[in-house]
Amino acid sequence: MKRTFSFGDIVQQSRGQGTRQRRSQRLLVVGGVGLIAACYGLVRLAYGLYLPDVEVELGLDASMAGVVSGGASAMYCAAAIVGFFLAGRIPRILVAGAASTAGGGALGMAVASQVEGFAAFAIVSSAGAGLASPALVELLRRAVSGDRGQRLQVVVNAGTGPGLVLAGALALLLLPDWRLAWAAAAVVTFLSAFAVLTSTALPSTVLPSSGRATNCSRASERCRAESHRLAVSRSSCSATCPSIWRRRASFARSAGSRRTCASLPRSGRCWSCSCATPGVS
Repeated sequence: MKRTFSFGDIVQQSRGQGTRQRRSQRLLVVGGVGLIAACYGLVRLAYGLYLPDVEVELGLDASMAGVVSGGASAMYCAAAIVGFFLAGRIPRILVAGAASTAGGGALGMAVASQVEGFAAFAIVSSAGAGLASPALVELLRRAVSGDRGQRLQVVVNAGTGPGLVLAGALALLLLPDWRLAWAAAAVVTFLSAFAVLTSTALPSTVLPSSGRATNCSRASERCRAESHRLAVSRSSCSATCPSIWRRRASFARSAGSRRTCASLPRSGRCWSCSCATPGVS
């Protein structure tokens, strides 16, 4: 039996495919924001927020805390370099690696009973942030092109801000139960990574932001340059922010609840400006 197709069927099929692609793009953006928020705000930078309570329970002294902070920064920078060079080929594997290191590290810190184990998991968890950023830049570049793609890149990269807000909220609600806070961070990390991987499970055609054809090679170069700038700026921020957060938390703890933010050191007051959205101008 001969099967016929009408022009209306073709149009309807094209519309359905476009709708599915846009749904995948929205899921990718939501998952990407959540993954950046988790890897940076809830895992990488929240270490300083929970550290005073960890010191009390596990006996983590100042020298070991400094080793952890320095090792975590080195791990983050190494992961960012690896991600920068491999994101163009295996971005989804990098996302899975980010979830494994950040989420697994947070879960390990939540159940750690010895200071050595906590330190090891804290250092490993920082690799997640370095792997997540370049991978998401590449996945978004493949999924959305043109001006809309650039706007979505900014939205996803700004996920650090909501992550810091959520980390502060968890600290206010859960501390001194820092183990539950780390467990919550692990759950958010795994769920966000699952959303990203689900949205990119099937290859999709890039949807341009307008009807005009886009210059893919030029857009690719812009995205790679943006990824490099983002990695450098995040690395410099990530190397200093945990120590600033630790200084702020320790100062507030010793000063008592009557002290206001105005009485804190300037470096402690400015964490929200310098770390909330690194790399986004």
